[in-house]
Amino acid sequence: MKKQWKWIAMFVGAAALAGCAGGQDVHYYTLSPTVTVKQSVASSDAWIKPYRVTVAGLSGQMNDTPIVVRQSDNRLMVLTYDRWGSPLQEQVQQSLTQALTNELGVPPIQGMPGDNAADVVKVNVQIQGFELEPAKQAVLETVWQVTSVKPAKQLICHSVSRQASEPGVAPLVQAQQLNVQDLAKQIAQTLRTNKAPTGVQCTKR
Repeated sequence: MKKQWKWIAMFVGAAALAGCAGGQDVHYYTLSPTVTVKQSVASSDAWIKPYRVTVAGLSGQMNDTPIVVRQSDNRLMVLTYDRWGSPLQEQVQQSLTQALTNELGVPPIQGMPGDNAADVVKVNVQIQGFELEPAKQAVLETVWQVTSVKPAKQLICHSVSRQASEPGVAPLVQAQQLNVQDLAKQIAQTLRTNKAPTGVQCTKR
């Protein structure tokens, strides 16, 4: 009987150690807001041409799922228990697609038959900077271009969006969500008016 109790005690002790070794729970985040933004063109009669969106510019560790933040000494730190729900570039693509759909009232058509047709407007976004500075700000810097064949036109723009952030990972993510939505507003304005958005540096080709 004593031997049996000894094995039970050893098992309970091992289970307790395993629980401690498990450490802190991992938290997952997304750049897409949980609440859908009201469509800003719901009552508009403006015709939006079919468009396709691609996002590029992130690679290596920056395009991984662990969240990377910038410390005060300009070093980058990979967070152990805070991660994106999917690779970061995919997160930006999904969030921007959702925001553009909310702004324009119609989604992009990538992945659908005819998404490479001549009358489809192509929106290419190159991420130049994706910064998360705890208790300070989130910064999103992009170079993006809108290209149409009919009429033949290409507009290239450089955009930098900043949002202040309270301490914590969740406020940083929410601030970056707002930056993506700000970018979507700029692109949507271009798609609606065929002109450069207000306050953004652009060149025509």
